[in-house]
Amino acid sequence: MKNIDLKEKYNDLHKQGASSWFSTGWEERKGIIEMGEPWTGLNVLEIGCGEGDLCVLMDMAGANGPIGIEYSDVAFTTACQRCGHLEFRLGDYRDPNVHPTKRVDRIVMEGVLEHLDDPFKELKWMIDNLLSPGGDIITSSPAFINPRGFILMALQKLFNVPITLADLHYLNPWDFERFCEDVNMELDYLSVEYDWGFGQNMVDDLKKRLPNCLRDAGMSELGVPNLIKWLQDMANEVTWEGGDLDGAAIVYHITRKE
Repeated sequence: MKNIDLKEKYNDLHKQGASSWFSTGWEERKGIIEMGEPWTGLNVLEIGCGEGDLCVLMDMAGANGPIGIEYSDVAFTTACQRCGHLEFRLGDYRDPNVHPTKRVDRIVMEGVLEHLDDPFKELKWMIDNLLSPGGDIITSSPAFINPRGFILMALQKLFNVPITLADLHYLNPWDFERFCEDVNMELDYLSVEYDWGFGQNMVDDLKKRLPNCLRDAGMSELGVPNLIKWLQDMANEVTWEGGDLDGAAIVYHITRKE
């Protein structure tokens, strides 16, 4: 499967509305805004802007009229209807007729890189072609260094079970560290969505996700209730402190070395 094959899937999800997404994405967006302070006066480009929620927050934080690019025509239409005071563009961010003609101060992505055919090749292209010399990138992706992630990665790595609807890659902090070393840039990160990684949200997610994953892989789902019961007991009885990498998503801030 390639990124272009996901377009209709995303159109369908956006037609279904917010109920089709397990997470609202609020914690990721909040983390992105926090990592990016200050936003005042920055020319910002969001790639994969969806329905415009993050563009609105960046605008409120002081960004200089953020521009959002989206390839789902359904999401693009919704963004234009909901956020008419902002600029949204429909199409491929590589298309010179779509992306801004002038380089931007900051590129932002929320849960986008893992859906691209070659995430770090694309990230390098963005740096080389869209980012100003003093600019930075803030991007978020799912993370798997938590009980939820261990369960899903075991299924994916051992049995090639399709653990998500649309992720083409499962990115890790060390992948971003290696990339930044290769391009001579610096990396900071912020872990978010802790309850999704090891709390009640994790239990609710896996209760819904695991039967579908196993069914799609042609495997038995009969043992899922037993695992869910054990996970529920754990979530009720164990208090996780939440380390630097334990959340179900991580916000990465990539900056140029001084």
